Amino acid sequence: MKMEEDFVFLKAVEQVLLDEGGDKLTDDPRDHGGRTKFGITQRLLTAILPGKIVDSLTEDEAKQIYWVHWWLEYRFGLLPERVGTKLFNFAVTAGPSPAFKCLQRAMRANGMNVKDDGVMGPITRGLLLNFLDTQMLAENACNELCMMAALKSEMAGFYRDLDQPVFEAGWVNRAYRG
Repeated sequence: MKMEEDFVFLKAVEQVLLDEGGDKLTDDPRDHGGRTKFGITQRLLTAILPGKIVDSLTEDEAKQIYWVHWWLEYRFGLLPERVGTKLFNFAVTAGPSPAFKCLQRAMRANGMNVKDDGVMGPITRGLLLNFLDTQMLAENACNELCMMAALKSEMAGFYRDLDQPVFEAGWVNRAYRG
C-alpha cells in the first residue's frame, strides 16, 4: 500500500503534525529533543538523511519519514485503529520503546500476561489483537475502552515522570485526548 492510500495513517500523521506545531521550528533548551520541525528532531533527521538540516524539512518529507521510519517500521497500521494511531502519536514524542512499554503495562492492567520489555513483537501484538478482537461477543465489549483508558493513564504517567514541568500539562493533555 502507498502512503497516499492509507487513510488511517494520513489521519494519524495529520494529528501528529498538529500536535507537534506543524512547520514551526523549535529549539527550546528545556526540551530534550533539541532542534525540531514537524516533530522530527535534527538528531533523527541526521540519522535518516545525513547532511539534511531540519530547518529545510518540508511537510511532505516529514510525512514520508513518518510513513517509512515509524508507521511501517513499527507496524502501527497492524493494530486496531484507535490503539495504533494513539501509540504512533505517543511514540513520536516518547520514542518507540517507551511507547511499547506503556502499551505492555496497559495490557497487564487489562489482565494480559506480557513483559514490559519495550518490544512490539509477535507475542505482544498477538495478545493485543486477541484481546481487541471485534468478533468477540459481549464478554469483550468494553475491551477497547478499557485498553485505551489504561494506555492513556500509562502515557500520562510517563510524561509526569520526565520532570519537565514546563511541558507536562500539554503532554498530559495530549495523552488523555482522543
